[in-house]
Amino acid sequence: MKILILVLSFIFAGQLAQPYALTDQERQQWAQFAQAEQQQQQALQQIIGQAASFSVEPQNSMQIHAALQKTALEARLIGEQRRAWLAQLQLDHDCKGCVVQDGKLAKSK
Repeated sequence: MKILILVLSFIFAGQLAQPYALTDQERQQWAQFAQAEQQQQQALQQIIGQAASFSVEPQNSMQIHAALQKTALEARLIGEQRRAWLAQLQLDHDCKGCVVQDGKLAKSK
């Protein structure tokens, strides 16, 4: 009997029985991450558009390169913060591999 319980606990470990509904604060944080990532993508597209219109001169290329690097690093930082936040949420609710969908933490489909 103990072996059966151990096997079942191993099989169902890290899986929510029901999706966890995010709190208002958690939903707001998730939305902020999504908005920040979208803003960074728009900023990156804007810089790429500006780069296409600049003349090729050393000063311009250095400025464009710096702006591209800065924006790309900011986008990576936001993505890493979102992933860390999600990992903590998964840990708090014992749901490894779960994703946020429709305001809920649930097993990915």
